[in-house]
Amino acid sequence: MEPTSPPPGPEGAAETEAVGSPVASGAWAPPDAPSGRRRRVGDRSARRRRIFFAVLAVISIIGCAGFLVHVPYTTISPGASVPLSGRVSIEGARTYEHRRGDVQLLFVSERNHVNVWEYLRARLDANTEIVSDSVATGGEPSADLAAEAYADMESAKLAATKVALERAGYRVPPSAGALVLAPLPSRRGAAALEAGDVMVAFGGRPVRTTGDLARAVSAHRVGESVETTVLRSGRRKVVRVRLSAGPEGAPVIGVRVFPSYRFPVTVKIDTSGIGGPSAGLAMTLAILDDLTPGDLTGGNRVAATGTIDVRGRVGPIGGIQQKGVSARAAGATIFLVPACPTASEVSPSARAACGRDLSELRRRAGRRVAVVPVTDLADALAALHERGGAVVVPIGAAAEATLA
Repeated sequence: MEPTSPPPGPEGAAETEAVGSPVASGAWAPPDAPSGRRRRVGDRSARRRRIFFAVLAVISIIGCAGFLVHVPYTTISPGASVPLSGRVSIEGARTYEHRRGDVQLLFVSERNHVNVWEYLRARLDANTEIVSDSVATGGEPSADLAAEAYADMESAKLAATKVALERAGYRVPPSAGALVLAPLPSRRGAAALEAGDVMVAFGGRPVRTTGDLARAVSAHRVGESVETTVLRSGRRKVVRVRLSAGPEGAPVIGVRVFPSYRFPVTVKIDTSGIGGPSAGLAMTLAILDDLTPGDLTGGNRVAATGTIDVRGRVGPIGGIQQKGVSARAAGATIFLVPACPTASEVSPSARAACGRDLSELRRRAGRRVAVVPVTDLADALAALHERGGAVVVPIGAAAEATLA
């Protein structure tokens, strides 16, 4: 028999197929794509990848630049609140623990010369204030600003301690000399002085008060080296300081000083990482609350801000709007703030601006926070008493008699 030939395939089909191929097994296979088309598809895919990586590189560069490039602006935003009950320690007097209420110290977060992303974030935050670096720093070197902030806090502690002790019934007599709080690093002529020194003579003149020191300095010329006597760790020491020119050209030493007092009780307040003078009122209340048996807060969470001087007067501070936000976040029910100046102290427009600021502060603090303006410590104690706080009973005289 003749071998049977397979039936002819479709016109133009290959006469043979590889064994095991789809065509050989009877399945249909599409014709291969032309090689030119494959190249075009590959080129488009490669272009897309190149564009993707180029865009990613640009975004990465912009992102890094946003962190590295800084702008001449300072942001002031709400900071945290700090309960003072665990930060005040008193030696030499009986103290009292109050478990219900507390006094909260408020502070703001101030960042100078922020980067681009910080600036943009601040622009989108209604509770953050933006000011130029020149306004925020006054053109001072950063090292001097840090020293000034430290000195402000130290002076606030000393004033708060004096005022609280006197209100509790203790006598706090003045001591001769001017206490050095901090030398300013940019004033190299003051490098011989240290924080804690008590200046008792300058250029041969006795220094009993800070006023005596100012008058003694004014009697000399800029650039002059002046012999200065200090008490350092209880010992007299003679050093020399070179006077430099102040902002108006007058001679200055380049240190921050405070009146010297003899405190009958040792008070320490931990304010690590916090600078500025605005905690004066809060620290005064916290010290007084520890020294007296009654609960000054009446069981309330009390937020307080404002400077305090050695006479117990409360002064204005910065960042008040941001502190209103912090008081609300802390759960405070009372927020003691500096009152507006009287008509005899400022112009009508300034008083009106202060009134608007208080209205805005109340809005930011919220309805659950009672914002109470006060002019001095007596005002603050009266406001707390109206809301359940105890009346302060002086106990210092009895305590001094016991210690004697």
